[in-house]
Amino acid sequence: VQGYVARFPKAAAPRYLMGEMLLAKGRTEEARTALAEAWGMGRRYVQAGLTLANLDVQQGRLDAARQTLDEVIAARPSSADALLMLGALEEKQQRFLEAAKRYRSVVEMDSTNAQALNDLAYVMAERLNQADEALQFADRAEELSPHSGMVKDTVGWVLYRKGLYPQALERLKQAVALEATPIRQLHLAMAYHRVGEQGRSKELLQLVLKNTNGLPEAREAVELIKP
Repeated sequence: VQGYVARFPKAAAPRYLMGEMLLAKGRTEEARTALAEAWGMGRRYVQAGLTLANLDVQQGRLDAARQTLDEVIAARPSSADALLMLGALEEKQQRFLEAAKRYRSVVEMDSTNAQALNDLAYVMAERLNQADEALQFADRAEELSPHSGMVKDTVGWVLYRKGLYPQALERLKQAVALEATPIRQLHLAMAYHRVGEQGRSKELLQLVLKNTNGLPEAREAVELIKP
């Protein structure tokens, strides 16, 4: 790969590949240089920009990530990956209205993008108090990805926020069965509590608290269940 980079100094693809290989070896600063060079060559090699932005997010360089993603979107306004990444960045910085706008723009371009539908539904229900509208996006995501634990959790949580606890419980049980992440287990524990299954609720909450340290999402569950 180094040979190709030397042989084709103005080609973005070899430098992008070099960046990916350096990342795989843990040489992040060298990788950053290679990715930045690949992205800077006419700014048409979108994957280089996306990988560079993702690296910045991982290292807490959120302003740099935002700048790169804005540049990617300026070059490729229809890049769903860039819009989804920017939406996630908006959420990370607690700009939830902006996050919803980014996700919605992807849905408007492609109504079959399950990731965008899922992310839009979750932020609307959890952060914007719009569970009624969120449910239609969550249901659509489930139609497209019926075996996704992430989507099952979102549908279940939207139902929970609407106060439909028995229906929420069934989806959340399916989500945990597919992949038992701590947040999904917390959601399920709260649903158990709401339908009167206090023993299961406390047992599951204690399991999550035992295996995680300071999970922010645990606060609501602890206040509700009081283990």
